[in-house]
Amino acid sequence: MNPLVIRIAGEMAYSDYPHLVLKKWLYELNVSVGELARRLSVHPELIRNFVDGKRKNIGVKIKDIVRAVVDVAEFNGSISKYEEFVPDFVVKVANFDGMVVLDFLNKIGLEPVLGDVLDEMVFGLVVFDTYKLAVGYDIRALYSHFMTYTDKAIVFLHSDDYAPVLLKFMSVRPRVVVYHNLNAVFDVKGLHRRLGIPFAVAELEEEELMRRLEF
Repeated sequence: MNPLVIRIAGEMAYSDYPHLVLKKWLYELNVSVGELARRLSVHPELIRNFVDGKRKNIGVKIKDIVRAVVDVAEFNGSISKYEEFVPDFVVKVANFDGMVVLDFLNKIGLEPVLGDVLDEMVFGLVVFDTYKLAVGYDIRALYSHFMTYTDKAIVFLHSDDYAPVLLKFMSVRPRVVVYHNLNAVFDVKGLHRRLGIPFAVAELEEEELMRRLEF
């Protein structure tokens, strides 16, 4: 799914005022109510009343509304500045052909510490600067961004004690988590068992870990 669709749909789903979120994005992407209505095959007045707060819904699923908004924006050429949203805590993003989680860990030379779900497919990886993410961002506000990584492995550089807490508040389920130089492995087993997410610990120099993550 388009990352921008996930981002907007997440904002709408977790907002107390989804109509205002839609109104903001219609403005940001230069999409008119009429264009959206035509794309959804509904009367423009339905959408107008929704974004003005006069209706609770328009009888269309959020993801379908958002897909329509993004489709119109792509057609109009007004989407380019939102195509890549990469905050500064993201060190690396890589996509690759799917492999099962256990094969991914084997490929980078790691053993699972907790691995009840090692046969799921992983389609890429993202490396986070743990400190920048911990001190510079409101984790809950980035939910829609984190949703773009649910089919990937998440790697926390210089994990310390921050990373397991960050994972908990991210409220998403990646395929596998790799903690770089985590201090307290046993403290996170319960969290991962509850979340159903396998994890591994890389006790390596950063340069060596990044070398292994070249795909």
